[in-house]
Amino acid sequence: FRIGLSERSALTGEVGGSAFTRDLDADIASVSSPVPQSVYRHRVSTATDYAGSMMFHYAEKEWGLKAGGKYIGAGYFSLAFPYMQPDRLDVLLAPFAKLFASKLNMNASIGYRKNNLSNTKATTSNQLIGSFNAFAMLSDYVSFNTRFANYGIRNRMAVDTLKVDMVTNSFSLSPTFVIPSSALINTVSLSWSLDAYNEVNTMTAKTTTNNTQSMMAMYLASFTEIPMNGSVTLTYMTNNVPNND
Repeated sequence: FRIGLSERSALTGEVGGSAFTRDLDADIASVSSPVPQSVYRHRVSTATDYAGSMMFHYAEKEWGLKAGGKYIGAGYFSLAFPYMQPDRLDVLLAPFAKLFASKLNMNASIGYRKNNLSNTKATTSNQLIGSFNAFAMLSDYVSFNTRFANYGIRNRMAVDTLKVDMVTNSFSLSPTFVIPSSALINTVSLSWSLDAYNEVNTMTAKTTTNNTQSMMAMYLASFTEIPMNGSVTLTYMTNNVPNND
């Protein structure tokens, strides 16, 4: 659904419910179900639950944001997304800005996820997900893009030896240059990115670090008079794993 609150703001949302039986030979359940037996035969292997999300959107001409959350029940099952993680709560805040006649565009997001809301698993983990992206049009011929992303997961076990801490950071810089001429439009794109992964696993008493650097240079030539273009791309990548040779 979508509800317009004003010319600049709106509320969007989605709700869903599921009834899923894993074993059709299981006994009929004696407990009450939110879905009547006449509609869906509820067995001891049946799970019924719901999920929902809601997002608030606000947009001015040069800035805006969206904020909201998502809840997925422990028994919610979706055939369309078999690997979707249930039993979790997500919270998201994502502002954006368009400055200098949209020559500088910035958007960011910060999110928090917690699972095991039903307290039926041995561990509960929380995740912090954040990103920032900026695109600048410095002139008609030069543009610049930068991006940063963070993904971290931690669990909180009562036994210290079972705690796991993993953090991934990704950073990239990408300038682009356009050099026009009467016969050709020359475009040169450069890119550098760093992916840093760190894991502390007290269960195995190991600390894992994996840093990957990537560099790319691309030249694109587009002819102005004939429908033809060509490109050359050069890439270089290093993978640094200090714990291995």
